[in-house]
Amino acid sequence: MQLSSQGEVRVLHVDDEPSVTDLTGAFLEREDDRLAVETATSADEGLEKIRDSPPDCVVSDYNMPGMDGLEFLRAVREEYPSLPFILFTGRGSEAVASEAIALDATDYLQKGSGSEKYELLANRILNAIQARREAKRADRQEQLMRLTEFAGNTGGFELDTDTGEVLLTDGACQILNAPEQANLSIKESLQHFHPDDQKNIKQTIQQTIETGEETRRTYRYKHPNAREKLLDVTYRPVTTNGDTTTIRGAINDVTDREDRQRELRLLQQAIDDANIPITLADPSQPDEPLTYVNDAFEEMTGYSREESLGRNCRFLQSGNTDSEKIATLREAVDNEESVCVELRNDRKDGTEFWNRLTITPIYDDDGQVVRYLGNQEDITERKERKQELEQQRQRLTVALEGSNAGVWEWEPETDEVVWHESTERLFDLEPGTFEGTYEAFTKRVYDGDLQVLEAAIEDALPSRDPFEAEYRIRTADDRLLWVRARAEFTDIDGLSPRYIGVVTDITERKEREQDLEQTTERYRTLLDTAPDAIFIANAETGEIQKTNQMATRLLDRPREEIVGMHQTDLHPPEKVEEYARIFEEHVTSEGNRAEALREQVDVYVLNADGEEIPVEINAQTVEIDGEYLNQGYFRDITDRKQRERKLKRQNERLDEFVSVVSHDIQNPLHTLSGSLELIDTDDEDHLERCWRSVERMEQLLDDLLTLARQGETGSEPASVSLDDLAGECALTAVPPDVSVSVKTDATVVAEKARLKQLLENLFSNAVDHNDEEVSITVGDIDGGFYIEDDGVGIPVEERENCFEIGYSTSHDGTGFGLNIVKRVVAAHAWDITVTSSDAGGARFEITGVDFAEC
Repeated sequence: MQLSSQGEVRVLHVDDEPSVTDLTGAFLEREDDRLAVETATSADEGLEKIRDSPPDCVVSDYNMPGMDGLEFLRAVREEYPSLPFILFTGRGSEAVASEAIALDATDYLQKGSGSEKYELLANRILNAIQARREAKRADRQEQLMRLTEFAGNTGGFELDTDTGEVLLTDGACQILNAPEQANLSIKESLQHFHPDDQKNIKQTIQQTIETGEETRRTYRYKHPNAREKLLDVTYRPVTTNGDTTTIRGAINDVTDREDRQRELRLLQQAIDDANIPITLADPSQPDEPLTYVNDAFEEMTGYSREESLGRNCRFLQSGNTDSEKIATLREAVDNEESVCVELRNDRKDGTEFWNRLTITPIYDDDGQVVRYLGNQEDITERKERKQELEQQRQRLTVALEGSNAGVWEWEPETDEVVWHESTERLFDLEPGTFEGTYEAFTKRVYDGDLQVLEAAIEDALPSRDPFEAEYRIRTADDRLLWVRARAEFTDIDGLSPRYIGVVTDITERKEREQDLEQTTERYRTLLDTAPDAIFIANAETGEIQKTNQMATRLLDRPREEIVGMHQTDLHPPEKVEEYARIFEEHVTSEGNRAEALREQVDVYVLNADGEEIPVEINAQTVEIDGEYLNQGYFRDITDRKQRERKLKRQNERLDEFVSVVSHDIQNPLHTLSGSLELIDTDDEDHLERCWRSVERMEQLLDDLLTLARQGETGSEPASVSLDDLAGECALTAVPPDVSVSVKTDATVVAEKARLKQLLENLFSNAVDHNDEEVSITVGDIDGGFYIEDDGVGIPVEERENCFEIGYSTSHDGTGFGLNIVKRVVAAHAWDITVTSSDAGGARFEITGVDFAEC
């Protein structure tokens, strides 16, 4: 303990029980004569005393009328953030301790009946005061530390205006190429500045001295051993007794900034003269307008600079511009990413051209996007050549199709149809089977599907567009195969104009589709009969695509109204953002889109009347045929919420009861036991009777609180080994000389803490109610277990009343033990009966127990 032994330490003790403050003060002053204890019986009185004369430390109770200990701590911290504050309370609670720590309590200590608690309190008080004094010394030392350089291109200096001496920091020495720890005269410090700037520097210094105002200038500096620099210098006057005796300042090397500006001007000229169309757009303005276009852009589009600036570049889009490409472009811009797309655009004269557009974000030094750079390229001719080349490659590509595809050609002018060898193999046909006219070919097409094929051809033929059709065709052995025929019109390679295409066997796919349709029908049935409300929405758009009957009941809306809603419309508007965050964390996080939600989260939905319905939701994102879907299963938990609210109100009433007992009974007990320790007398018998009375009252209080808390919510039932738990209870509830025999290896489903309480009470009951040595046995019975002893037992006429509060055959008993056992049994929906053991002792049989499966 480093606290000086000299000087008084003032402690303010706040407690609404004067007997407690008097007792605490007596103990503390006896423990250390430096401690002088002042008292207050309320938090308001304590605040007044602190404001009048702040003590060295505050000790406060928690459970006080009006402002409690935590509210008192919060009020003290608002005005005295570093004043030591110890919460000294008779009510032990993890929640209270946790909140006290969060409010920056110095320490937390629970009251007790022994003098050791006051010894510990005195030690905690002195330690807290010592720590505060050390922190103050550290703060003063920190204020005296020399400021260091904050950037590599910045330094500091100090000029004594009387002597002309200049002191440079290490950073300033590096910038000026001066030796480290240099002390220069004003003349020496100016020698390498540009001659035209030296006079200006002297004038600026004189101006700073006369006006007392901060000044900033930029000068040229050239040291013989370094390149020329551009320095930004700031002068700050330091005034003492109205006179400026010192000038402190900063030197910042801005040479690189000026170089970058020169480079930027050169770059601007290069962009202006480039033969590639270039644009700049400003993302900080509404609709991201163009702020720059070069001459090449004007030549390519026909729009002048005046016609382009201030407009979004979408004015180039034509009626044929691909909306998906526009969406890709928009997404990249929103994500501040580079992107390259090929778009159909219109020139000013209305002609269409292919534009290869590359967008690149430009960032400032802070990482913020300040412009979007656009590079344009007219690729119309390239596109046309590529299309022709693609047509030329098509025949080769088609000829190499897999074994379930074949190549075919049709010349509309001659009506000739050619099925290549690959197709004949596919359909197990003799070579040359389909050589001939289109009419001959159609005889192999299934009658019911011929209309589908002819309709596709009729739609495509006038404009020579590609066509595709699915139909059935007869094989050589008269089997029906499903095929898909697709073809494009071509007139290259010196051939007569024709359709060339691929025919693919899709029989297996069609069979799968049929199976899928059957499965889908079963799925629809299961969906509509599911006990939970189900919502299926598109993961990208959030639009609800499917739902079931239970969903219509939950929301009290027809299915047609629910389908098409956005998934967020199911919930209260003020909760949507929170639910979206939870869903993103557990379901749709990147790389984890198809993983089911592992935690069940209680949320609310709105019915047609705007009422909030509490639901339990389990959700997942799945991929079906390349589409991501959000599947949500909602269960109405209104009844559960009502039960929880009812149980919460019961627990709050129990907690209020426990608080009253804890505060109104424990404090007098602590006062009584503490006062007994202070009594100096030779009458040991009287003192011994007093101590026994205190212990008896404490035992009664513990049992009463245990009995009261039987109504509070316990842990969830779990598998508990009777063998292990009984052995654990034997170590804590019975003396070492009492034998406890466990004759069961059963595992029961129970709340472990309550079952442990039941066993401990029955073990203690056997020990406390038998004067002679007793043995205890735990064993199995049909549907449960038993606990018995070989003592005197419970008379038959008293067995009906033994579970009532107050029943006890021992003068040391509290009369609560067996009533607690009865409440534990009732909480588990078990039954308990009292009978005699084979040895004549008491036997308690507990039935209706659920056993865990091993």
